[in-house]
Amino acid sequence: MDTAIRLQPAGLAGLATRASLLRNRFYVKYQLGDVQGALADMNNAKQLLPEDNVNLSFLAVAKHWVGDLEGARADMARVKQPTDMNEVYTRSFVKRLQGDLEGALVDMEHAVQLCPDHAYFLWSWASRNIAKLRRIYQAP
Repeated sequence: MDTAIRLQPAGLAGLATRASLLRNRFYVKYQLGDVQGALADMNNAKQLLPEDNVNLSFLAVAKHWVGDLEGARADMARVKQPTDMNEVYTRSFVKRLQGDLEGALVDMEHAVQLCPDHAYFLWSWASRNIAKLRRIYQAP
């Protein structure tokens, strides 16, 4: 994947593709337990496209995973009003991680409105994760 990232052409299209590849590698590194490497990839993606909603949202997720809750909140505060399903879904995921279950559900409803063809996937995610988190946050 390093080679694919390095070989992208200059210009906005190349930057966007590199950022997308870094986001994909971020997820793989996280799944393999390399949380610091995942965070480094998202910091690199943010350097390429600093105002990109998806980069900021994924960086917030990475910061949350390493315990930087303030950093995660700061990055999410910089996310402009999301305009596509992926941006809204990611924001919902971050809100869920931060314990804002109602906000996560509102965003999930918005994501379904933006892309009704993905409603089953989105709501199956919501039903699995929101119920589990409610039990965790309401436990004595």
